[in-house]
Amino acid sequence: MDVVGNEDTAEKNLKPIPRERAFLETFCYTIAQFQFDRAQEFVEKEREMFKPEAGSNWNALLNALLTFAHAEKNYFTMAFIEKKLFKQTIRPLYTNLSAELTKQEVVFDSPKLHSKSTPHGVEALTVELSKQIIQFTSARLKMIDFYEFMAKSGWNHAQNIQEIIQSITNISMEFLKAFHHPILDPLKTSFSYEVDIVSNIFKIENHLAEWDFLDSLLLLRECQAKLSAWSSLSPSTSVKEQLLSTFSYKSLFSRSNKKQTEMTPFLYQWLISMYSSLLSKFSFYFFTSLSAQAPAADIKASLSKTSIDFISKFLNFQRKTDVLSMSLVLDTTTKKNTFKGHGYHLRSTICEKPTGMNSYPSVMNIPDIRPKEHWPNVISIINDQRQALNVTDKIVYFYDQKLESSYFLIKVDVRMTLVLIYSVKRKERDNYIQNFLVDIRSSLNHDKLYHMLRPGQAKTF
Repeated sequence: MDVVGNEDTAEKNLKPIPRERAFLETFCYTIAQFQFDRAQEFVEKEREMFKPEAGSNWNALLNALLTFAHAEKNYFTMAFIEKKLFKQTIRPLYTNLSAELTKQEVVFDSPKLHSKSTPHGVEALTVELSKQIIQFTSARLKMIDFYEFMAKSGWNHAQNIQEIIQSITNISMEFLKAFHHPILDPLKTSFSYEVDIVSNIFKIENHLAEWDFLDSLLLLRECQAKLSAWSSLSPSTSVKEQLLSTFSYKSLFSRSNKKQTEMTPFLYQWLISMYSSLLSKFSFYFFTSLSAQAPAADIKASLSKTSIDFISKFLNFQRKTDVLSMSLVLDTTTKKNTFKGHGYHLRSTICEKPTGMNSYPSVMNIPDIRPKEHWPNVISIINDQRQALNVTDKIVYFYDQKLESSYFLIKVDVRMTLVLIYSVKRKERDNYIQNFLVDIRSSLNHDKLYHMLRPGQAKTF
């Protein structure tokens, strides 16, 4: 059998890709690669070179694509939350786009049109893509609703985290099988990465709040992989290097490249920064477990590559204030999963629920030995001052005359309280101590990142 000859014959029988289809594929890839201005230039060039008939369906689709590229650029800069009246900025771009395409769809499906001929070739392609771009605009509008809700939640997102997770899950499920045309595959891929990453970010936050080591670690790995895969869509070497620099370190820990370019959209940068902040939080919450996995020098080197090295912050603070003990106390009394101690634990592992003083373990302590003689006081303050601790940035102070010790407490997470213990009497209004505690709480709750989403704030890193 002449295999080579058959291949040559098959190659000769291959039909060339229609120009319009090639143009649409290039346009969609360009949008997925965050090159919105270039995508608009492609449309303008198509119109100038081939001058489509003014009232034709192809011309109508080209007009829609110009609006689409402009809307996508505004979406990835998150322009819809820059002003209090954000609903008058980007949202109409998508709603008007959907309305125009719907008009075209009505014309395509009219009995009068079908009485003449059935759409074929470019006309049929225009019909199908118009319908699916309408689905895509619906997905974008749902995501705008989601981001607006997320921005309003701000630091208080922990109180709404289940609603946030459910909301992004619903969006993912609703559009799972939508806009599936092969030409739109780059947009579908980009949308899927975005939704999955956002979903993972809030799931990680939820598991960290519950102090679930294994679930947090696995989701961080998955989030890292999807951010890396999403960045690979970029065709620019400089942009790709910038995006991938976040994932260049061999381990989970890495430092992102601070050098930014105009081609890297704000939304992508924000998601990377949130991932990095969660990684720093993870390294702090589970420092005891992580430090048992490698030599101290290796752990120190890894933590230095995180966006916030909490352990270094604590050690510097310890040297400057002679604090006796710094403890991260977990309230296990209402924890969803039974507290099983440090390290890896499978869900099938059976442990008795801790009781009494063991219900409030110190999951991270500097130095690494919990001050047992102070623990009854710590637990008593947490329970007696529960309402006060629930107030954001409220620092509870207590001085025990018998032990001649000072206690400073602040709630940093749903079940986490940071406790500082001094073996001398310290002033309640010590500014250095107060500022340190507020800064740690703010960093663990990603306040700076959420602040960037407030109306009127600059959308730059």
